[in-house]
Amino acid sequence: MFEHNIDKAAALNAIVGDYADMYLEDMGSDHFVNIRSVFQEGSYVTGRVYCDSLGKMNATSLVLEGSDSSNGNWVALNVSRLKQYSFFSGQVIVGKGINPTGETLIVEELLAGKIPPFPKNPPDLREPLHIAVACGPYTTADDLSFQPMTDFINYVTEHKPQVCIMAGPFVDSKHELIQKGNLPENYDAIFQKQIHTLASILENSKTKIVLVPSQRDVHHDCVYPTPPFRLDKAYKNILCAPDPCVLDINGFVVGITAVDILFHLGKEEISSPGASDRLSRLAKHVLTQHCFYPLYPASEDVGLDCTLLEDSGRFSTTPHLLVLPSDLRSFVKDIGGCICVNPERVTKGIVGGTFARVLVDPVSVGSYQGSMAHSVSVEV
Repeated sequence: MFEHNIDKAAALNAIVGDYADMYLEDMGSDHFVNIRSVFQEGSYVTGRVYCDSLGKMNATSLVLEGSDSSNGNWVALNVSRLKQYSFFSGQVIVGKGINPTGETLIVEELLAGKIPPFPKNPPDLREPLHIAVACGPYTTADDLSFQPMTDFINYVTEHKPQVCIMAGPFVDSKHELIQKGNLPENYDAIFQKQIHTLASILENSKTKIVLVPSQRDVHHDCVYPTPPFRLDKAYKNILCAPDPCVLDINGFVVGITAVDILFHLGKEEISSPGASDRLSRLAKHVLTQHCFYPLYPASEDVGLDCTLLEDSGRFSTTPHLLVLPSDLRSFVKDIGGCICVNPERVTKGIVGGTFARVLVDPVSVGSYQGSMAHSVSVEV
């Protein structure tokens, strides 16, 4: 992966600018102050939070890098006056504070993160919508038989969901046999064979299959955001989507990313004592940052392209359902009206794992208020 530094900087700055612009009306102001200037009265600032060293972030190692309004300067952050906080590297914030010396910003207030608006119109559903959601790996750690994938497809065949979302990895770069490399066929052939088997089993099914790649897929492009899979033939009931992606299913909007952003955020995030439920907080970061991967620098195993992230990794509308597959324990959370789901993985080591079953009841135009939380039920 190759990305010019000037393009990366421009993309990161644009993300900060777009985020900050949403708060200008709330602030009653039309600009942010330069974080490096001296100001004794509470003033509004914006920028990205980072750690001042290579170690683990803590409350005394926080710095804020400003956007164009601050000429890219940075200052130390003092958050001792905040009763509650939650920070991670790359987080875009809007806050109010003072900078008596020009060296340290004393934060007095953080503006609450905004969740984007929901779709304006209700889903056009004449009957309940059934969605199955699964995330790889699809074979156990001790073989490449892909029996768990077959078991999942047999479930789909039996229960006949209208839509089945399958996120990678399919040919997992972390699989022991894949890493050894002593295989009778190449990686792409393994993948194409499994998709052909999947399509054959569902040949007479009305279920639509959506394949979402993972950058752990060893046969595919190792970059995030990740382009759709390239299949060696067209299948009538299979759609290849990028990672991340937003799906519109008759007006019911689903957002999904195969990258384990929850786990990555969990390793980097710090929060004040007595902070709220951790899993909900991690998922909320994705929503309030309007970005499927808000962590920067990214985890070392993620080939993040900032230019692609600016174009394809953000969302301006909150999905009704947000799928965030993770190695963390499974959950179903209502966060600001968005149903956030971690279905975990179809396999866990040498044993089978879990997937999610989603049921969406129709709603009338008159009763629709954006969120579908009261009309969605999820089982993992």
